[in-house]
Amino acid sequence: MSFDEGVTYMKYLWANNTDGRQRRFSVFPNLEVCYPGGKNPGDYLLLVSGKALRHSVVCVIVASYVLNGTLDDHEMLELLEEVYEEGWQHKATDLPQIWFLKCILYWTTLQEEINYPQSRGRYEGRRMSFKRYAEAVLATRADSSVTLDDVMCRADDWKKGRELLDFPGAPSFYY
Repeated sequence: MSFDEGVTYMKYLWANNTDGRQRRFSVFPNLEVCYPGGKNPGDYLLLVSGKALRHSVVCVIVASYVLNGTLDDHEMLELLEEVYEEGWQHKATDLPQIWFLKCILYWTTLQEEINYPQSRGRYEGRRMSFKRYAEAVLATRADSSVTLDDVMCRADDWKKGRELLDFPGAPSFYY
């Protein structure tokens, strides 16, 4: 599902929820979308094992995939680029842990496209979140000038996270 399709889908669910009651659907075991959210039409809350998922936690998840060897830093940056460009696309070769990560990346950032759409020009939508996730990869490098704690702070405080870092090999969405 592309990001445009996801925005349309969530706005459809939101608009057809005429009684305003909370609804949920599962996108992966222990990963649920709970709507309606509190901001704009289409908004929702992403829950992992019943708890809201913060961008800083996604940064930790991304970094852990690199640090534990599931993906190397170049593979992770390629995966981030893929999800940023293509959205939620399952490939037959995706291992369950990769599909789980794609689900988290997509559903966490789709929310940003709904609430802060890039199409409005003044917002970055999913781009801001993906920048932080890429910085989490940068933080895993031995020669990095940024720590994962720095990236986590930047992820949860958008005012601190606007300046770009020196990032050799950054994905195209970063600059």
